[in-house]
Amino acid sequence: MNNDNNKFKVSDLATNKQYRAIIILVFYFFFFLVLIIAVRGVLDKEDVSDNKETKEKVKEISKVKIFSSLKKKNFTYKYTLTVDDKVYVYNGEKYNDKDRFTITTSNDIKKYVQIDNFSFEIKNNEQVLTDKPVYFLDFFDVDLLENIIKSSKDKSNNIYTINNRELDNILDLQFEVNNKLDNDIIITLDNGIIKRIDINYTNYVKFNNRNIKKVLLTLEYDNFGNVDDFDIKNSEFNF
Repeated sequence: MNNDNNKFKVSDLATNKQYRAIIILVFYFFFFLVLIIAVRGVLDKEDVSDNKETKEKVKEISKVKIFSSLKKKNFTYKYTLTVDDKVYVYNGEKYNDKDRFTITTSNDIKKYVQIDNFSFEIKNNEQVLTDKPVYFLDFFDVDLLENIIKSSKDKSNNIYTINNRELDNILDLQFEVNNKLDNDIIITLDNGIIKRIDINYTNYVKFNNRNIKKVLLTLEYDNFGNVDDFDIKNSEFNF
């Protein structure tokens, strides 16, 4: 029997409607398959980009939110500044733009009051205008602290870093810092409220003073909203 008529011929692709329909279906199948894969790839990239932007926005919102209690400027505090082997302990309270506090060292206790950017040391019941008793970084300035945290990079959960150049831009001390050594910041929260900030800015201070080996700052906050107004001219130090 001669089966030549039943064999597939290449010429049939052009003349046989059934073959042509199959080829067209296969073509469109692969065309749409490639198209779907390409579109999904673009959407996945957009999702990754959107997720990254969303995460960054959430981080920024979180940084702002945790400072809400401090920005009300009504709390008691204990600040501990360690410069090499010297330790300065600040115990005080803030009401709006007023502060009254003591600074305790190993052999001395001094009393201060502040309003806005003016500081007064109390000597013999008199207030003597003096420089603000801070060390490079004005840790009394809540807005400054918030700016530092917002400008810092997330290292891990509530741990941040800020390099010397960025910190100097914020402090505006014009040290002409030209290195990018990091300074670590750790924030301790309690129900979303800042209770403590630890700042190690040794690298920043060492750029200005090579003899310094360690500069640590611990800021502890409490009694939010429970500080009554007080007169800085007749302040009582009951803490």
